[in-house]
Amino acid sequence: MNSKNRFSDHLEDNKIFKWMQFYQVFADKLLEFICRREELITGIHQIASKSTPLSIAQDQFADGNSAPLADICPFTTFGTFNRRLTVENRQAIAKELANLLGVSEDAPDEFSGIPVLNNQSSWFFWVS
Repeated sequence: MNSKNRFSDHLEDNKIFKWMQFYQVFADKLLEFICRREELITGIHQIASKSTPLSIAQDQFADGNSAPLADICPFTTFGTFNRRLTVENRQAIAKELANLLGVSEDAPDEFSGIPVLNNQSSWFFWVS
């Protein structure tokens, strides 16, 4: 396989990593929430309250208490469906978040080539 077939400059030409178009559109839509993070985290909490396995939305404190996250960064938002979960759960979370953001692309049905995050350490923001 030559590198042009594997890493095309045109997302619609890419046949191996079918998720690329979704990720690009998702990133563009997520950028629209740069000053609307409260709306974003509220939507994530609503998704987490459904049957979707989204435990990342809970903050755990040193004293053993927990509370819903008050804020989230874009990398952690992507991490919600890039954790070590089943493909079905990853797709369900991606689909719910896509609906929240207004993404028109279908959520990927496979995630080949995407490194997964450790479920216990999948936040990309500073926790004090």
